[in-house]
Amino acid sequence: MFHPYISHIQNVAGDGNCGFRAVAVSLGFDEDQWLYIRKQLLDELHNKYEVYANAFSYGIEELETSLSFFQTNAPRKHWMTMPLTGFLIANKFGVIVIFLTKRGSITIFPLWKGPEEFSYHQMITISLVYDNHYVMVQLEGDFPMTTIPAYLRRHKNSCVPRWEAVYKSRLELYQQLKPHDRKFENLCSFKIHHSGLFMKNRGVKYEYGAVDYYDFVDMDVFSIHELADMVRELDNQHSEPISFKFHIPGTQLDVGLLPLLTDGDVHVMSEFIKENKVLDIYVEHRQSTVNQILEDDIESEFGYTDSDDDETEDGIVGMPKKKRKRAQGKVVTTGKNLSRKYITVTCSKCGNKGHNQRSCKGQGGENDVRNDGIDALCSYFAALCSQMSNLLPNMVNMELALIQQNSQTKHLEEHPSAIKGFIFT
Repeated sequence: MFHPYISHIQNVAGDGNCGFRAVAVSLGFDEDQWLYIRKQLLDELHNKYEVYANAFSYGIEELETSLSFFQTNAPRKHWMTMPLTGFLIANKFGVIVIFLTKRGSITIFPLWKGPEEFSYHQMITISLVYDNHYVMVQLEGDFPMTTIPAYLRRHKNSCVPRWEAVYKSRLELYQQLKPHDRKFENLCSFKIHHSGLFMKNRGVKYEYGAVDYYDFVDMDVFSIHELADMVRELDNQHSEPISFKFHIPGTQLDVGLLPLLTDGDVHVMSEFIKENKVLDIYVEHRQSTVNQILEDDIESEFGYTDSDDDETEDGIVGMPKKKRKRAQGKVVTTGKNLSRKYITVTCSKCGNKGHNQRSCKGQGGENDVRNDGIDALCSYFAALCSQMSNLLPNMVNMELALIQQNSQTKHLEEHPSAIKGFIFT
């Protein structure tokens, strides 16, 4: 679709700062000015942090982390994250950002300045290739303009509808030219479990909640922020959603919940729609309890806890502590130098286990006494391995894909002309 409009593609160094290098080149700077771009965007975020936090209720901390690195060879958590960084770019430099990727391309307008406030509308285009490397793309002419994230239109004081009116014909052209054979491939339904909480009831259960469906979700353009808006529309009586979990199909809740924090997590979730067109998403509102419940499950399996201070009333985080009766057979010691985990007494008189010299009456003991905690530990990991066996094929495929991406990025650096074949068509 975009190939006829491409006049130039510039590759940049792949040192973890490639996204900021591509932005620098797009704005007319040398790519070595990537540090200046990082600092400008971080200043934009800090100066209007509350405004951005209200506009984007999810991912703001991850965005700040991605910008807070000022050296070469940036680790993955400090790579440029799109589309959130795109909003900072548009607002800080007063430009329209076109973001191209095979997973879904979007157009980002300045949020709080309308088209009439600019004497000249500058557009920059950044493309993500192989899901791990950014390049600058120069588009010429009246090229189609990609989709606008739907949640932007709903935010208060957003100028996006005014921008949309100015570029309506080019936005509609993109929808007309978008390949229809891929349209339904990336559609799915969300089964959203909300207004409840995770509890322990013969395993982890989500209790006292409701279930609603969202159909025809296009994963090409879906963002984590849209999920937050979906939940608000479903239930405005509960407090703001504080966390989302994706339930991996075919697994138990005990081991099959993955966090949904960033658009990268959404991409991982989208890998499952090839085989599963209905995806289960769980919402926590007031406080997150599922992590504590999973820890309590391990404690009950092993028959011990690391510290009395960690115990809470009825397994709910934040309730007052209380003294509890120990489970039968649980060993408690008061000596500072002794561990109360897995204690097995050995008689110094007869050498057998199960009693000491004072209580030895020649009855002997069983040398093969096994520790109940170790048995429970073995049983737990056997069950865990059984649950994880269903995940291994997906994990292997994702690992192979990552290896392929790394090799492809190296190929791009050696053959820059090959990039054009990977721009979204």
